[in-house]
Amino acid sequence: MADDVTPTQTQPGGAPLPADSTGRWVRIALIVSLGVNLPVVGVIVGAAFRHESGGHMVRDVGFGPFTEALTRDDQDTLRRRFVSQTRDIAGNRRAAREDAAALLAAIRAEPFEPASVLAALDQVQQRTRERLATGQVLLVAHIAEMPAAARRAFADRLEAILTRRPDRRSGD
Repeated sequence: MADDVTPTQTQPGGAPLPADSTGRWVRIALIVSLGVNLPVVGVIVGAAFRHESGGHMVRDVGFGPFTEALTRDDQDTLRRRFVSQTRDIAGNRRAAREDAAALLAAIRAEPFEPASVLAALDQVQQRTRERLATGQVLLVAHIAEMPAAARRAFADRLEAILTRRPDRRSGD
């Protein structure tokens, strides 16, 4: 009889899981992972469809609250530097659109394959990491070039942004 026993997963406490619940837990984990990654996808998809000369390039490279703290001139300077550092903006945007299309296709696929969605999200994350790394290097270099008074003013604006109370009108 012992030869007929198949290995099973166990719940906390040692109770065996039903055979089909292991797949359910994998699905739940993948859905949670998808939920965590969707904001990243939103940023990439939004960036992919923006016009190349749009005024939001600095935010696109991930400066977040730093963007608000930068002066308009600082934003323009960083935008120009980012564009000059990025070898093939049109190609990057095309690749981001392709990544978004691959993700959407994976989500719509029948039968649904969670591994395909994860692979598409991994590609999106890789591109995001590359853009963030470029943006961070440029931001730090720009801050290093600021005169001390401008750097202190920037720090003061950034502190005000980071410590302000949420705007009740926006629902934050």
